[in-house]
Amino acid sequence: MVRSRSEVSGWYPDVAFGPDREMWRRGHADLGIQSVADFYSPRNLAALSAIWVRLADEPDPRLRSALQFTFTAIANRASRRYQWNAKRPTNVLGGTLYVSSLRYEFNVFSLWSRKVAAVKKLFESTLNDPGSAEVRLASAARLPLADSSVDYCFTDPPFGANIVYSDCSLLWESWLGALTDPHDEAIVTRHRSTEAGGKTVSAYGQIMGNAFRELIRVLKKGAPATLVFQNTDHAVWAAIEQAIGEAGFVVLGAETLHKAQPSFKGVKAQEEGEQVAATDVVLLLRSGRATQPSATNVSVWDVIWRAIEAELNQVGSHTSRRRSIGHLYAVAVAAAIGAHLPTQEVTFESVEVLLRERGAIDRVSPSEVSADVAP
Repeated sequence: MVRSRSEVSGWYPDVAFGPDREMWRRGHADLGIQSVADFYSPRNLAALSAIWVRLADEPDPRLRSALQFTFTAIANRASRRYQWNAKRPTNVLGGTLYVSSLRYEFNVFSLWSRKVAAVKKLFESTLNDPGSAEVRLASAARLPLADSSVDYCFTDPPFGANIVYSDCSLLWESWLGALTDPHDEAIVTRHRSTEAGGKTVSAYGQIMGNAFRELIRVLKKGAPATLVFQNTDHAVWAAIEQAIGEAGFVVLGAETLHKAQPSFKGVKAQEEGEQVAATDVVLLLRSGRATQPSATNVSVWDVIWRAIEAELNQVGSHTSRRRSIGHLYAVAVAAAIGAHLPTQEVTFESVEVLLRERGAIDRVSPSEVSADVAP
């Protein structure tokens, strides 16, 4: 039995993990986590190392790539991040590098063999499928595509400061030996300094603007693009809207994307009342001349109320998530953007006040209603 890292004979990643990382917390230091290797127990690190070394020796590059895919798929579950929770299925906490105080060690070989079986089944079921897909790795601001060569673009970019993808990917990227450069990442940071790749909302908006201009370049004339986005910070929304307009896109319409499976943040909103947008906003974009702003006598709140009322009438009393403030906030933002009206006053609180003023607060999911918002 391996009891210390010094007993691990094979290669393993030892990438440093400290305060220069956005997702680093004092709790990591308290647990002795100073590198990627520290996210694993010595025993699991030894097992992972043994598997990885054997995979690297596979001479067939396609098979080696597929096997390494199965390996990176278990990199988090095999770590100390695997937690037990009475309210939710046991797993790692997505979108973070959180290490729970209540956790257990997963059998690496059992975990990996099950993943190999699942991927094998996938390959077998799609072996004779027609068509193909090409995957390229590149910066969104420097796409390896020719001018006017794309018929349609679907993009789901980072939502401001919601998720730091370079940190979330740290464990499997470390095994692969290819780390994301945080200086190029399109996010807003709260802890990382600008010297270490930290970004303000303004810097984030500039990066997104570069990406949108690149989309304009590669899209065929008049071709559409779909942008999925959400944030509860009006400053981030303003940065996105400015980047869209300055790049040369116009918003043709805005809707909401109601996902059946809530994210971890969505679960937090349901269970703990955290102010989290439960639904994404979908914008339909096309290059062209900007639409003239709506008439000044049009009230953004009248537009928003019509959209919210229509949503409440549609879902009735059966779907509580679509009667939540988190969902109705997304409906409000989409309505304002679709009507080319400002969104800076659209907040959770202002949406709740509107519902109270229009006598509809009783139609909202009870757990979503704040006690301290006056009618």
